[in-house]
Amino acid sequence: MPGTHFENACGFDNNGHYSSVHDLAVLAREFTRHPALLSLTSRTEMRIRSEDRKRNIRLKNRNILIGHYRGGTGLKTGYTVRVGKCMIAYTRRGKDSVLLVLLHGNGRWWDAAGILDIAFEQVPVALTYTANKKAGAKPGLDVELIEC
Repeated sequence: MPGTHFENACGFDNNGHYSSVHDLAVLAREFTRHPALLSLTSRTEMRIRSEDRKRNIRLKNRNILIGHYRGGTGLKTGYTVRVGKCMIAYTRRGKDSVLLVLLHGNGRWWDAAGILDIAFEQVPVALTYTANKKAGAKPGLDVELIEC
């Protein structure tokens, strides 16, 4: 992934920490090849126990597309100052799937639903969309279709 350099594992802003939309799509596509991982990201909520088993912890998925958008199976949502609201959405309908990478998405839920609708009308294998190629760059619409 030549357009990526991670400075931390959590994705928080840091000098020298960046990724291209293409690289995020490549990473997410690999994630989608592991059904056990997809089953976790597609849950609306789950409960886990602390290691000492004394506490029950409720985890709630904040991805509004899950359970509200046909075929939505999740992946990742987030926010940082440099990238703003962002998400990586994976959606399956029958044999067709769409992978969406959205950065600087102020209206990310509505934007994502609209872009996914268009993608399924065109039936591409993967669609990546962002306001720029690299986090921190000046906003501007960029759409790239890639085969994964």
